[in-house]
Amino acid sequence: MNNKVKQLLLADGQSMPQEGFGLYKITDQSTITSAIKYAYDAGYRLFDTAQLYKNEAEVGNALQELGLPREDLFITTKVSEPNQGFKQTIASVKDSLQKLKLDYVNLLLIHWPIERAFFDTWAALEELKKEGLTRSIGVSNYQMIHLQYLATQAHEMPVINQIERHARLNQQPLLQYSIRLLLTIISLLLKLSFAGICKAGSPSFQSQFMKRESSKILTSMTSH
Repeated sequence: MNNKVKQLLLADGQSMPQEGFGLYKITDQSTITSAIKYAYDAGYRLFDTAQLYKNEAEVGNALQELGLPREDLFITTKVSEPNQGFKQTIASVKDSLQKLKLDYVNLLLIHWPIERAFFDTWAALEELKKEGLTRSIGVSNYQMIHLQYLATQAHEMPVINQIERHARLNQQPLLQYSIRLLLTIISLLLKLSFAGICKAGSPSFQSQFMKRESSKILTSMTSH
């Protein structure tokens, strides 16, 4: 992989790498540290975690141990359903930052839309951005109806919608709608576990890691 990953310009003026490395289902510390190290060496700068993944602390430990330059990294996390609501979201994100050992994340997403705290959770993300605890805010798994509903009260619209998209689920109407909103779509192509893929540190680790079960590639579509 080329170490200079193409950057996408988001509607809020921030830039993000077009390709990223997902940390779903990795919870073992040594595996996470090795995963991030080899992914970084291969050129990845965007690392995607979530409260739901229950590995933010391990990701934070890995980033600290590896001593990677913060300015080189694009870190994404997501607010889980139980933590939604204005006060709950703010408290949970501050907890996530402590676990990640970061002053801010580059991108903060709502993992899934839920009815009971739909607007309050988004208002919390807007507030967290004002406080400088995240550079950009967005959503995940939202459909057109959710985005249209959000627009009735949001002061700032999402710049990202992370969705599942592949040959059997092309989501073309949502893509076209998002382009009109200048909303970048992150398409989750693979949801694979990294745990136990091969012994960390072995000579074949990097090639197997990047070519097989190690990759959760984020590809993006944008109107920019």
